[in-house]
Amino acid sequence: MYLVYLHTNIISIMKSKNILISSLLIALTFSSVQTKAATHYNPPPPLVPGLDLIKPEPSISTKFDSVAVDEIVKLDEGLVAHYPFSGNAEDHSDNSHHLSVNGATLSTDRFGMNESAYLFDGKDDFLFTDIDDRKGDFSLSLWTKANDVEQSRFRSVINIHDKTPGSAATCQIHTSGGRYPSYQFFSSNPESFALVTTEWQHLAVTVSGKVVRFYENGKRVYSQELEGGEANKFSNIIIGRNRHGKAIYNGSIDDVYVYNRAINDAEVARLFDGGFEDSDGDGLTDDYETGKGRYYIISGKYDWKSAKADAEKRGGHLATITSEKEWHAIQKWAGDLPSTYWLGGTDEKTEGVWEWITKEAWSFTKWAKNEPNNLGNEDFLQTWGPSLNGNRAWNDNQFNENKNGYILEFGYYSNPNSADSDGDGYNDGKEVAANTDPNNPYSRPMPNILAPEQGPGAPPAPDYLETIAQKSEELRKQADELKQANEEIATKAIQIGELTSENAKLQGEVKSLNGKVTGLETEVAALKTHNEGQKGQIQNLREDNQNISYELTVANEHLEEAIKVAETPFINGWFYDPARGWIFTDAEHFPLVYTHNDQSWNYYELGSSDPRYFFNYSTQEWVAWDTVPQEVEQTVAANTNL
Repeated sequence: MYLVYLHTNIISIMKSKNILISSLLIALTFSSVQTKAATHYNPPPPLVPGLDLIKPEPSISTKFDSVAVDEIVKLDEGLVAHYPFSGNAEDHSDNSHHLSVNGATLSTDRFGMNESAYLFDGKDDFLFTDIDDRKGDFSLSLWTKANDVEQSRFRSVINIHDKTPGSAATCQIHTSGGRYPSYQFFSSNPESFALVTTEWQHLAVTVSGKVVRFYENGKRVYSQELEGGEANKFSNIIIGRNRHGKAIYNGSIDDVYVYNRAINDAEVARLFDGGFEDSDGDGLTDDYETGKGRYYIISGKYDWKSAKADAEKRGGHLATITSEKEWHAIQKWAGDLPSTYWLGGTDEKTEGVWEWITKEAWSFTKWAKNEPNNLGNEDFLQTWGPSLNGNRAWNDNQFNENKNGYILEFGYYSNPNSADSDGDGYNDGKEVAANTDPNNPYSRPMPNILAPEQGPGAPPAPDYLETIAQKSEELRKQADELKQANEEIATKAIQIGELTSENAKLQGEVKSLNGKVTGLETEVAALKTHNEGQKGQIQNLREDNQNISYELTVANEHLEEAIKVAETPFINGWFYDPARGWIFTDAEHFPLVYTHNDQSWNYYELGSSDPRYFFNYSTQEWVAWDTVPQEVEQTVAANTNL
């Protein structure tokens, strides 16, 4: 027996570092989604990673292991009790083996959820329940985290035993004490199988006939023939202490499962990875998505408004029924609904336009005959008679007409076969954690980031200002040349007129002056040719002027667009643009704008809807988005020849 004990401890020591790292990674994976604090009326969404059937690792056996392992995962089969400790010590197996709480207090679980595990002080805390007498195969599974590694011997984590007076039959997982404290399974002899640590670790033991198997963090680490023969009979479950009322565990315990059969390796791995089925892998179990544990019938004397306030105080809301499936789900999980109990619908804002208080789409109704009839300004939704297959039709009523109970709901009914029910790019688990509607594509989590506290400073002066100045100077010079050309044309026209007049006076001298006239005609022809060239240049300058006018018009349009953008309301510095996603700016940084999609600062010049510069964090410099258009450069080059 000592050799077995030593061998098991060596194995546990070799694995301990990897176990700690894997446990931390799993905790980080879940904590990004499951963040809401759990209360008695606010059970956290059961999160699992949607794992397929797992092939078992080869077991480490020093004595006996001859039973084949069936890899079918059926976590509901043979379940005696399940304690997720989501705000209370109630049994979620439908067997009503609820635990009585004796001193233990709700604490933070492995995902960082408040009030989702029980803390035991090592002095007098424990949980207890009676169950039906039984004997035979069984399995124990739980998560535990010791406050102190150096715990004395036989501090029981979980104990199942026969309550018959004088009976010695007992099985428990307890601490070993000693130099290398470990968790041991005790039936008639203690067997160590995992080191005690101050990190969350998953422990499981299964008993099948004479074979006991030990698991740590989802992996089978050891198999042993049961020293006491067949499994002991038991009729009590005690968590946190042994049956004699001593040796109280000092640490936290969570997510306890007790089975009346030996679950297989794949089922242990599934319990380690979160538990029940998650068909679409969105982090929410199928049961949670379809309503299990999320609906409650709250009795009392409430008007609609006080019922709404009370539901929100409990961490939920008045039930909203958005589909036929959810209508049936409420009856399935909460039971037959009473009449005149409040629901979360109202047309108080606009008569005849009914809305859910959660802003979910109003696409389903179950109005009773001749309802809604708005008798006496009835703006609030309630259940009504007669019962339809155990469920209730709807009626409108005044908010204080009936002071009665209400139907409480937590979260949203969503599709268990679609990880993203509304197709908005965020899976349902993340939306539930962010308290956004997984069925509404316009209700999405905001970025879980902050813009940099300080901007990179003012960008360089826009280079196009210099270009505009250069082009304006060229345009001025061309205008001067045009003016000079027009003056030359006018001068030539005067000269032509004078020559024509002189020619008329010298008609008598035409014959003698033919040579001179021929020369003058040649000069006139040259002047006309030059004149045509000047006209062409004038036309080119006019076209250039039109192009510049067009560019100024476009710039004005951009300015108007920028003004519209500037007038867009911001939400805490963020607004959502369909083309660019989430954008951040405020009075301290504008015109610097930070875009979430490319994670960079952009400089928006007034009058432009596109960024002028962006700050490249790799090169630590500002980079211009655009350049001077090529056709503008060609036009300038052509006009320079004037």
